Amino acid sequence: VAGKQWDESYVLAKCYLGLAALDAKKNNFTSALEKTRKSFHIADESKLASLKAEISGMMASYYAKTGNYRQAFQYKTTESHIRDSLFNSQKYKALNEIEAIYQNQKKEEIIEALSAEKEIEMLKNQQSKYYIFGLVVFLLFITTGGLLLLRFVRVNAKHQTIEIEQRLLRSQMNPHFIFNAISCIQEYVMHKNPLEASSYLSNFAK
Repeated sequence: VAGKQWDESYVLAKCYLGLAALDAKKNNFTSALEKTRKSFHIADESKLASLKAEISGMMASYYAKTGNYRQAFQYKTTESHIRDSLFNSQKYKALNEIEAIYQNQKKEEIIEALSAEKEIEMLKNQQSKYYIFGLVVFLLFITTGGLLLLRFVRVNAKHQTIEIEQRLLRSQMNPHFIFNAISCIQEYVMHKNPLEASSYLSNFAK
């Protein structure tokens, strides 16, 4: 609603200003000044600063043409003050906008720096995980290899032990076999069975 009223006030003030310009072309400056005063009043109430500056300049021109230089100077001064105020306002607005842009850029740079730092930290953590995983795999490999080697040594030692035991058994078996064979031959001789004794002795010799 406020925006609509502002638009209506602006249009009405411009209408009075246009009518005043037409009167001024006819050199009817009294009517032109009356219309510009109405236009100025509307612009002042609606706080249309830029339009007030324009109207003040026209009023100064009309008063100068009527020979009222005092009023012309007054409205020219009013125009200058309004335009200076608008310039300063625009300048401050521009500075505020630039400062806002700078602050936003600064925030974005800080966010980017934090993001980069966070990404680096994540990469470091990931790298540390890889190192730990590699170390665990290496330790498992060493442990497994050690266990396999120990098992091989034990199996080899057991195999050598069995082989030695078998050799001992074989070395013990030969004297027993010889003793038994001689005993059998002796028995055949004592029982006066020379043929059996001779046959057994030949087999034993083979």
